[in-house]
Amino acid sequence: MQATVETPAALPAGGAVNAGTQVVLTSPTESAAVYYTTDLSEPTASSTLYTGPIVLTGSTTIKAIAVKPGSTNSSVATFEYTVAMPIVLPDAISPLTEGQSYTGSVAKLSGGTGAVAYEVTEGALPAGLALNPGTGEIAGTPSVSGAYHFTIGATDSATPPATATMPYTGTIAPALFKTALALINAASESGDWDNVDETTFADAGVTGVTSENLYSVQYYLDPAVSTHSPLPRTLADIQAIVDELIQQMTVDAIYAYLNPFGGGSPPYRRSIRSRRHHRCGCFQFGRYLR
Repeated sequence: MQATVETPAALPAGGAVNAGTQVVLTSPTESAAVYYTTDLSEPTASSTLYTGPIVLTGSTTIKAIAVKPGSTNSSVATFEYTVAMPIVLPDAISPLTEGQSYTGSVAKLSGGTGAVAYEVTEGALPAGLALNPGTGEIAGTPSVSGAYHFTIGATDSATPPATATMPYTGTIAPALFKTALALINAASESGDWDNVDETTFADAGVTGVTSENLYSVQYYLDPAVSTHSPLPRTLADIQAIVDELIQQMTVDAIYAYLNPFGGGSPPYRRSIRSRRHHRCGCFQFGRYLR
């Protein structure tokens, strides 16, 4: 009676593995050859002869038998492998332009299991943009031009989860045309108000700025003065600063008018300093008292 060859063994023996895992087949029976299939068919002595590790590039079922002349072939051993494909992220995002609405994506191109979550793991998105953590969409309107650098991390729903990171570096192109609001913010940051006057404020939708209080408004928009309102400012931010300034100027003028000899403040006058200019603005309080 012929002896039966022992069933082949595999290392690893199955389960969840990474792409590129090498499977080693062995037979406990000395001098036995191992034949195998990966197409779910039953292996025979005519199947592929095992001569070295099998590299897994995707989920695979390996069926193997051990064969030895003069012995009965072994029973079929089945080894099932689930390969978690690596998450592949795009290596760049589409071009960005200051002041132009943008919608882009860092969503995976392939790989991963189940839902994938996205986050900024290093650096920061350009000002004005936001990341949707569930879809990988990046949307918004870049508020400034210049270089940017940030890294996106992605994590899938497998157990244990697969992860991937990708750095993104580029330059936001300057706006072809700056809006009045952008001009005001740029002047507030640089201190150069040569191209911003009361008309610019009106075009931006800011009310109350005149040629007579223009220099005072410019002074109060300096981020070192109005520290509670960081750049870039919205229309509402700028209007609030202007309204507060006009109110204070009115109170000062009325107080000085009613107390000319009682130690009151003189009519409003303020020295304006910027990085490039030294100016004085005179407030005509009489028009508020007529």
